[in-house]
Amino acid sequence: MGRRGFTLIELVLALSLAAVVLLVALSSARFAAGLWESGQRTADRDWIERYFTSVFQSEVASIFPYEGADGVVFSGKADRVEFVSAGYAESLPWGGARLVEYAVEDGSLVVKEKTLPDSDGSITLTTELSREVEGVSFSYLGASGWVDSWEGAEMNALPKAVAASVLVKGEQKPLQFSMPVMLGMRNVKE
Repeated sequence: MGRRGFTLIELVLALSLAAVVLLVALSSARFAAGLWESGQRTADRDWIERYFTSVFQSEVASIFPYEGADGVVFSGKADRVEFVSAGYAESLPWGGARLVEYAVEDGSLVVKEKTLPDSDGSITLTTELSREVEGVSFSYLGASGWVDSWEGAEMNALPKAVAASVLVKGEQKPLQFSMPVMLGMRNVKE
């Protein structure tokens, strides 16, 4: 008489083998996803580091002592900085002075740019730089050392330098940057 079907041992063995293959495939997929996330975090961190050591540094170096109605236009707080830049920007390729603000808003690092002189016809552009920034803090170098805030109108001067501490999501240690203000003819005096 011919055999029809599988024995119980053959069935259990086939199911066990299929379970092992499935387990290996799932663990490999999970491992690959973890590597992908780690690589993405590293790429985001590197991009933020490159941005602050090139674009932001260039912006700070070209801070201009622009005279507004209340005095020198520069407002620096611990969580945001606003200044007038005379540097070139791809976003506003025709050049000229721009009011620039860096801050973390709604979980994203953003830069806001506005053409000057400030008028009804000025263009305001908000650019999201990264969603991978958990926080940013700024400090400002004056005659007595580093401070957490700087109002150019009150001090009638620009700081000597601006420092930024950027905490990237998933990182324990913030990235530290310090940039001198180069064009400031009216830096704080010693």
